[in-house]
Amino acid sequence: MTIIPSSCLRALAATLLLTACSDGGNTSTPTDASVSDTPATDTPATDTPVTTDTPVTTDTPVTTDAPVSTDAPAAPMGAERVLQMCRTVHACGYTTAQFGIPSDLCTERALTLIAQRVELDSPEQRVRYARMADCATTSTTCDAYLRCVEFNTPCSGSATASCVGNVAVRCSTPGGNHLPRVFDCTTVGQTCMNGVCVLPAGANECDTPGGGRCDGNVRAWCRPRVGGGNGEVREPCPAGTVCLGGGSGGSSPGCMPAPATCAAEGARCDGDTAVLCVRDRSSGMIVENRSDCASIGRRCMPDARGIARCVPRATGCMIPAPNAASGSRCDGAAISVCLEGVQTRIDCSAVGRGACTMLMPPVGSAYAGCAAL
Repeated sequence: MTIIPSSCLRALAATLLLTACSDGGNTSTPTDASVSDTPATDTPATDTPVTTDTPVTTDTPVTTDAPVSTDAPAAPMGAERVLQMCRTVHACGYTTAQFGIPSDLCTERALTLIAQRVELDSPEQRVRYARMADCATTSTTCDAYLRCVEFNTPCSGSATASCVGNVAVRCSTPGGNHLPRVFDCTTVGQTCMNGVCVLPAGANECDTPGGGRCDGNVRAWCRPRVGGGNGEVREPCPAGTVCLGGGSGGSSPGCMPAPATCAAEGARCDGDTAVLCVRDRSSGMIVENRSDCASIGRRCMPDARGIARCVPRATGCMIPAPNAASGSRCDGAAISVCLEGVQTRIDCSAVGRGACTMLMPPVGSAYAGCAAL
């Protein structure tokens, strides 16, 4: 078996981080949703000029396209890394699906998952997204970002998976999900064979490669081995969390805070921790959900409905409410969007993209994005 230290892969919650961010506003996109391989049509919409009493700030560009090490473990996914990644994928239109990710929705959902200490998806998927975050800190243009994320290994145009050295190359994934098309098997200690990362030869430990299961408080995923048979990749849940989910249907186990109960329904701020007590429909129990606002640089405040929520410390603009549409707009040729309470200007030309235009994704509401050149 292969054991992965949880410290190397913590805090991304990749599936909900990016697939939920990619819907343009209102509806989560499941990881295994069938999405057409046909490029989506981004229909321009009439834009309303941005008006705000707060100054518009310009993001400081990254000064170097430094290479990202494929061997070093990912740094913890803190608020600044989330912001940088979400700004980059918004400007570059680089997503896990074929339509864009507004940076305000991406940031809000990612930070919410981190504050709730929810860790989802397989090690391979979380490595992919950690690399997307790393590359966002080292790339000054969208072309450089694409090369970095895809390990500078071009897609051949064939849908047949192949190996380039130890890098697995797949131009299109089953179901049409546009996950990063390449993956360096070295990052998870595996070997590329026929376009798939496989474990070293060894004893057969599981029946069917695919999803995972919980073995006590350890997540276990079944993966093929060199020479036949399958082995398990095992990863303990971080301290203070428990393994839930997985099993049938190819679903992936996740690490979540240990369940706790409340005496009554309600919401409150416990210092800078948002506490929400809601009744679980299946069990009838009142379950406590806690969000550590301070861990993401936020504070706890009640919203207009009196529900405790993690909100930015800056108050220059209003971030989207949960499940609301993106508030991004075009400010001339740039994107203007509220990120962490600061009205932020994303310069499309600075990253090698065309002028800002309003885009309409297949699902959700229109948002501002940079046009492809």
